[in-house]
Amino acid sequence: MSYPPTQPSYPNPYGQQQPQPPQQQGNNLWLIGVTVIVVLAVIMAVVLLIVQRSNDSNQGGGGDPTTAPESSAEETTEGGDDPTDGGDEPVTDGEATLAESDCELYDTSGFEELIGDEVDPDESSTSASTSGDTANISCSFYTSNYDTLRLYVDVTDDSDFNIGWVEDMQDSYAEDDTYTVEDYTTYGDTGYTHESTSYDYTTIGINLAISNIEVEATTMMEESEYDRDAAIAVLDGMIAQVETYYAAHVL
Repeated sequence: MSYPPTQPSYPNPYGQQQPQPPQQQGNNLWLIGVTVIVVLAVIMAVVLLIVQRSNDSNQGGGGDPTTAPESSAEETTEGGDDPTDGGDEPVTDGEATLAESDCELYDTSGFEELIGDEVDPDESSTSASTSGDTANISCSFYTSNYDTLRLYVDVTDDSDFNIGWVEDMQDSYAEDDTYTVEDYTTYGDTGYTHESTSYDYTTIGINLAISNIEVEATTMMEESEYDRDAAIAVLDGMIAQVETYYAAHVL
């Protein structure tokens, strides 16, 4: 019995990948290599752009963070030891220098006599902030019993604004029922007194405008020791000193 010859088998063109010629495989590897190089180049360009923008930002917004910016003549300063701003520079010739050392000018003996105690230098505090020809200086003097004498001087560059400011402050105090407010006319262009009592301590202050200079003199003492007329006399004396020492800064 004979069988017909076996037919040769043919690869299924749909189920099996035809092998590629060597030349085709080489072309594909070359294309892959070029693609990788292009991607790496794009990544490097993006990184360089980010670094460049970061450097530009540092230069435009304060420079090298390790280098302090130069201060200008108009820069605000807080006390300090820099002789250019008079932070701790000694006061001479009885004239204010718009610095914390201005507090050394004041004679507080009237306050000490009123209280019957001496000012404690270790408890007293001072502060100053200056900018060009303007400044504000605060001097707080305390006794061992924490009776207080405070002087605040604000040298501005606008008389009309300063006077209006003090008048507005008087209106604000007058609207508060916890204060007794009266006009003050001994010194300055406009001013007022404000008085209040809290926790057995009475505080009385005088706020006034001497042209472009605002002055506030305040004392706080135990209610049992409080003498309004005597306290006003002490504050008048302190304001008279301010008027003398800051005369050169009045517009």
